[in-house]
Amino acid sequence: MLAVSFLLPALLSAAGAAAAPVVIHLIMRSKPRRVVFPPLRFVRRTHRANLSMYRLKHLLLLLMRMAAIILLAAMFARAQIPDYHIVPDTAMPVLGAIVIDNSGSMSYRHRRMKIIRSAKQLAAELIKMLPRNSRFMVLSTSAPSSASFLSDRKYVAQQIADIPETAGHKPVADALNRAVSAFGRFRDSSEYRKEVYLISDMTARSFGQLSDLEQAKGIDFFLVNCGAGEDANVALGGIQLTSSSVSVGASVAIEVLLSSAKLGVEAHLRAELDGRDEDQQTAQVPAGGSTTVVLTVRPRRPGVAQGRIVLQQKDPLDMDNVRYFTLSVGAPPRMLVVSDSSGVGQTSRRMALAVEPAVRGEWIKRVTILADRLDASQLADVQLVMLADVSRLSAAQWEMLERYVRAGGRLWIVAGSLISTANYNSVAAQRVLPVTLKPLQQLASPVTFRGKNLSHPLLAPLDRQGSFPLSFLRFRRRFAIQGIGPNTELLLKFTDGAAAMAHRTLGEGAVLFWNFSPASEFSNLARWAQFPVLARLTAQILTQADDTQTAYLWGRRVTVPFPRRLRSPVATVRRPGRQAETPLKRHGNGRAVTVKADSLGHYVVSFAEGENRQSVGFSVNADPRESDLTPADPKKLKTMFPADSLLIVRDLSEIARRRRKTTRSLDLTLPLLLGVLVLLTGESFFANRFYRRGQEVTQGSAGGAP
Repeated sequence: MLAVSFLLPALLSAAGAAAAPVVIHLIMRSKPRRVVFPPLRFVRRTHRANLSMYRLKHLLLLLMRMAAIILLAAMFARAQIPDYHIVPDTAMPVLGAIVIDNSGSMSYRHRRMKIIRSAKQLAAELIKMLPRNSRFMVLSTSAPSSASFLSDRKYVAQQIADIPETAGHKPVADALNRAVSAFGRFRDSSEYRKEVYLISDMTARSFGQLSDLEQAKGIDFFLVNCGAGEDANVALGGIQLTSSSVSVGASVAIEVLLSSAKLGVEAHLRAELDGRDEDQQTAQVPAGGSTTVVLTVRPRRPGVAQGRIVLQQKDPLDMDNVRYFTLSVGAPPRMLVVSDSSGVGQTSRRMALAVEPAVRGEWIKRVTILADRLDASQLADVQLVMLADVSRLSAAQWEMLERYVRAGGRLWIVAGSLISTANYNSVAAQRVLPVTLKPLQQLASPVTFRGKNLSHPLLAPLDRQGSFPLSFLRFRRRFAIQGIGPNTELLLKFTDGAAAMAHRTLGEGAVLFWNFSPASEFSNLARWAQFPVLARLTAQILTQADDTQTAYLWGRRVTVPFPRRLRSPVATVRRPGRQAETPLKRHGNGRAVTVKADSLGHYVVSFAEGENRQSVGFSVNADPRESDLTPADPKKLKTMFPADSLLIVRDLSEIARRRRKTTRSLDLTLPLLLGVLVLLTGESFFANRFYRRGQEVTQGSAGGAP
């Protein structure tokens, strides 16, 4: 049975006017006056015979007038039958939103062609196959705003061709919501089929943030899968640097995550800096697993140094085979090593050699003095002071070190057998030290470091595989800890739970305390292969300048502040792969410029004011999330869309088979108008004839009366 619906159901209230003829009929009905006229008794029988027919005609006229009013109300309410008849597919135009996924994973090469290119070809074929008078809107996952529906197919095809490749992570949820919102003013239109075509590689991460689309009722969704599935792909993940602000000659460890989607491989990685090969590593990656690889680079000049980590194997997804990084390189820092005035003890000598070996002393400038010579002049332009088994300092020297640390200096205290606990527990010393000491302990059985929670950068060498495992270490002496100072963190403990390394923040600076020593009477630390690495890394982290962010993901806007010593410089940027510099506009009213990170690689921003020129750099990498090619679950996807509205296809012919025929509604405005005209014409005809005949009967009866 065909159901009737109304586009403007509120106007049906006008049908209540159908009661007007009834009211008028009741009001205007005449009441006959009773007159006794004996001769009329002869015609009474005839009058009674015609009375029932007379009333029936009056009722018929009344119903015709009421029906005319009801039909007029239904006509103005736009009555229609939604599913009246079936029309061929080519007869119904489409209002189509074409959404193309242009996230980073769409750069995957499948059958010697990038998936993004296949997606554009499918979209171009789609606009050709849809019926005439169709209108289209083109969206991409990276576009920040929505478009409008257009009927010019050539212009729409050009919009599709202009969609760029990207290296960012853009879920399809935002683009789908924008497409659904665009149907707002066409939601009640029956002139078009409303359809959304999503062309994507269908990775699980693309749909991870897709919310429920129940508000999209009446819209059909077609998901065109142009992906290759979870194919063989070896990928570099995010990279971590020990520091982005380093000195000339300092070694920088770069940690990179290496993963493989399907196949177990032997991967070869190369580290480059300023165009020179610095390090190479080979790693075994299990199928569907990952591993961490550490490479080392060493900058040789001050300024901006830029490099990359390269996966030497070729695979279908190029964007995750290279990771870029930038270093801000300064002059070598100055370090002051303070040894005991007696000159006795192994700790200071072994620590000094570990930090700066005789053959490789270019990354730091080390000066060694005796404790009795420590004064304010020795601390000028020094980034790090090491107290290496110093027995005692005067109260004035402790106060001087406190001022030095609070102003931003770094103090490194290494335990030794010469240390006086009474001096280190003095009031002046405790304003600096992170711990309160008890007398030196001789352990009955040696202990080692606890190999848990080694995530702090200062502990990185303890968490790496060296020539000897961590269990090789044996500590036989240490100080017992009586108390922990304010703003102090215990970074490392021995296996019996005692404190091994403590770090205290003091003003703008910091104090680090090692409750162990490389001296032979303390431990076998000096024989451990990772000890020099631990010492140099500690000195490097303590002397480095504050890290500034130099790595960004594709698509972000990078704000670069002006150098402090320049008031109003002219700013330019050199983008990846280009030699020419382009000018930059100042960011608002502030002392900064903004650069859009729309290319992978290295950027250099230069500031010039008169003869002064200063450069800073940063790197832009692809989003590591786009290396995950795990396909989405079709069953799960269908639960995110309105019931029976999603069709997942591989080619456009499946869409044509699905939409071979469609239903079309029937507008009842014209039939209702014809009905009103027929009723009004019939009412007028029957009313005139009925009343004219009534007059003739009345006149005839009057003329025949005696």
